[in-house]
Amino acid sequence: MDNPATADYYEALQISPAAQSLIVTKAYRLLAAFYHPDNKETGDPEAFRKVVEAYRVLSDPVRRAAYDHEKFGMLSSPSNGRKPPVREPAERRTEDERELRRQLLQALYNVRRTQPHRPSLPLRVIPDLFGCSIDDAQFTLWYLRGKKFIEMTDDGMVITVAGVDHVETNEFSLERPASVDPALSTRSFILGTGDRVETEGSGL
Repeated sequence: MDNPATADYYEALQISPAAQSLIVTKAYRLLAAFYHPDNKETGDPEAFRKVVEAYRVLSDPVRRAAYDHEKFGMLSSPSNGRKPPVREPAERRTEDERELRRQLLQALYNVRRTQPHRPSLPLRVIPDLFGCSIDDAQFTLWYLRGKKFIEMTDDGMVITVAGVDHVETNEFSLERPASVDPALSTRSFILGTGDRVETEGSGL
């Protein structure tokens, strides 16, 4: 359930909650330039502040996951106040395991792209990011290490070159010619000289 008390950072950047990190960055650059106080025609200090705040959260994989949990109630407890029971590893279906692998690789990919000087994620973030215990994720970690998609370091998990290639081969379709990116919301961004922003039914 959507939490109305939480600021809508996706709306601030005019993107879908499914938007990849590349779209987040593109949207931020366009809107920051559009609302920047130095822009005499379209400058808006308050809108600029919201865009910057949204980008700080959504560009960080760990902060974004925590925000999604709070905003959309992905890990919300039942009405009786008790935490939902954690499923045993044997109860996880095959598709759940594959989805966990995909999400873990995507998170590590995003960290490598956005924080190349600190590309690792500690194991302790697994419950918060993916909603399962570290014990439940052991098979996933074993598989990804066996495929040489990730490495374990003193600081945690790091994606490898093979892992990056796997993510980009299987997940990224952001630059298909003559198509509109589905990760964008109803407002579309036109990238090019001048970095223009166009929205449906508005004069932006």
